[in-house]
Amino acid sequence: MKTLRMLVLMFSVMCSAGLMGVPSANAEVQTFLNVNYEWHSRAFSYRWTGDYNIPGWMNDNVSSVRNQDGAHVEYWEDGNCQGRHMTSRESFNDLGAVNDDLRWWENWNDRVSSFRIIF
Repeated sequence: MKTLRMLVLMFSVMCSAGLMGVPSANAEVQTFLNVNYEWHSRAFSYRWTGDYNIPGWMNDNVSSVRNQDGAHVEYWEDGNCQGRHMTSRESFNDLGAVNDDLRWWENWNDRVSSFRIIF
């Protein structure tokens, strides 16, 4: 009986930490074609951690992103979370002002192709 209680406790801890693929929290990432969160938002709302590609016509056209819930998000330069990336829990009203993990003359404006929600 003690072993069963211990297994149940371990399972519940792993689930609450998101280690078992069980939803741990809501995360909403919104992408915008223009700076300052303007013009045509595409919101991605997920309860699961995972990798997500930006849909075709918005791919490489994102100029601002809003991280509604402060989730740990990695933004990737290429589809399927490939290439260079930056990690943040923040929103960015102008990706043209962000050059994390890029060359000094580059920025993230019109560069995001996929993202990963980690929580």
